[in-house]
Order: sequence, then structure tokens, then C-alpha cells
Amino acid sequence: RRPDTLEVEAVGPIQGAMTPHCPGYDELVTLSIDGVDRKSGVSLRLTFRLHQALRSLAMLIKAEHPLLKLRIIRGHEEGEPLSVYHEGRAVDVDLVGMSTTQARAKLGWMAAQAAQVAKLGFVEHRGSHVHLSVMADTCTQPLDLVFLLDSSSSIAYSWHGGNTDTFREKVLTMVQNVTRGMDVG
Repeated sequence: RRPDTLEVEAVGPIQGAMTPHCPGYDELVTLSIDGVDRKSGVSLRLTFRLHQALRSLAMLIKAEHPLLKLRIIRGHEEGEPLSVYHEGRAVDVDLVGMSTTQARAKLGWMAAQAAQVAKLGFVEHRGSHVHLSVMADTCTQPLDLVFLLDSSSSIAYSWHGGNTDTFREKVLTMVQNVTRGMDVG
């Protein structure tokens, strides 16, 4: 996130608390991700988008630092002042599996990975933990989307504005940028 960006600008306004009697509550998913723990008493009701982002982040952490595990220390809450936590769109996380000092040293790295790899809308390193939030789920219907990519040598010709790295630098980057906010699976 940019330091001058407010959470509401990055993930949108609070739409309303999700309680068992609200429309949309049944669309929240229960956290079930290998490599993610939760602090005792923390609810595991999340939007699909946040669940997928946490899954991506947990897989990356496991691959890069096998001793570490993502732990949710704050999640969906009822009875608190209205916030993105109420909507299942935000969690606070830390890392466990090493000494507290070692794990906290990795939080900055994890925050950077959350912003890049997990496609979270708002990431803020808050000292002892990282706050993560996402935009509201607006469309969860599956879509088949196909990109037809030309990797022939003609895209590298200078009269087409290309060079030897055009495919990787321009074409693949464009696909990454288009799919950045999508749940691909």
C-alpha cells in the first residue's frame, strides 16, 4: 500500500456488519487452510476473496520459511464497532514457529508478499502484526477467460516498438496486471 492511502480508499467503504441474520452471511466461508493457525477465540468467517488471499500467502510462507506459520489474531467480530472485520474482509495476522523476535523480523517481508503475491487490497505493518483487508466480493460467479498471446519473433521488431524482451516485459506483464485482482483457480 502507499503510505498516504487510507484503507477505505483501497478496499471500499464499510457496507454493514455480517451477522447470522444478515443477507450475505451464508456466503462467508470458514477458514480451512493448511498452514494457518488462529489465536484462541478468533472467528474464522471470511469472504471468499480474503480466504483465497490468505491461502496464497500461507503457501508462499511455507515455501520460503518452512518453520513459520501464519496466525490470525483478529478476524470477523460481532458486537464491536462497525468495521471491515465485521464483513469478514479483514484480519490481523502474525507469524509463529520461531522466537517472537525472529518471527517479528519476518513481518515486513510478509507484508510485502501479501501486497504483491496475495493481491490484498490493503496491507499495513503495525509493529507486532500485519493488518490485511480486501475489497468486498462483488462477483463470485466462475468465468472462463482466455488470453491469446503472440510470442512470435515479429513482436520483437523495432518497427513494432519491440525488443528481445517485449513478450516477457510487455505481454506477460499486461496479463499479470489484468488478472491481479482476480481469483484464478
